[in-house]
Amino acid sequence: MRSLTTNRILHQEKEKSVVKKVFDPTAWYVYGVKRNKEIETRSFFNDSKDIPFEIEAYAAVQQKKVRTYKKARNSSGSKKLVEKVVIHGKVFIRVDESHRVATLKLCNLLTHCVVDPTLSRTKEGYRDFARVPDAQMNALKAVLKLADGDVEFSEEVPPQVHETVVLNDGFFSESEALKGLQGTVEMVNGKKRATVILDKIGCFKFTFSVGDLKRPTE
Repeated sequence: MRSLTTNRILHQEKEKSVVKKVFDPTAWYVYGVKRNKEIETRSFFNDSKDIPFEIEAYAAVQQKKVRTYKKARNSSGSKKLVEKVVIHGKVFIRVDESHRVATLKLCNLLTHCVVDPTLSRTKEGYRDFARVPDAQMNALKAVLKLADGDVEFSEEVPPQVHETVVLNDGFFSESEALKGLQGTVEMVNGKKRATVILDKIGCFKFTFSVGDLKRPTE
């Protein structure tokens, strides 16, 4: 808008997106949670019978066997499964967009709904909320279930240049979600490790068998 007398610009509206994104009901919102409350938050939503709408929550954890010890000296007990959190401070929740705010209000362990700064602005001028496609969630679950040893997670993708490989058979054949998944390979302390990037979640590193790799076909 310009002044009729001086021709100076008085106000200029920012261009807003007019394209309405299609809502994918299978994708997952990313919510922030209070410190060390990832598993408790997941259980709150998945175990509650009083929530009046469909909802599913997932915390990125690995199940590990640890040995328990009896009180008697030198007496070893049995092994039990414990859950080790891999992605701290976040849970993934699949819920309809009309219940996104209600979900936040239902559980006081949630802190916020994560915003994706890489997406364009909505027509109302707000950033879109981060959402992870179901295919990437399935790949994440498979990595955490099948990886040999601890999985390392980082939200920042390291700027590495290594040979690209395809994760194929071996234990990966147990999961359709991982077949054909591409990554890079490096050597750490004498062990081969794969680096897999899920662009809506982050970077994962885990050990694997050499037989689980092949070069991609062009």
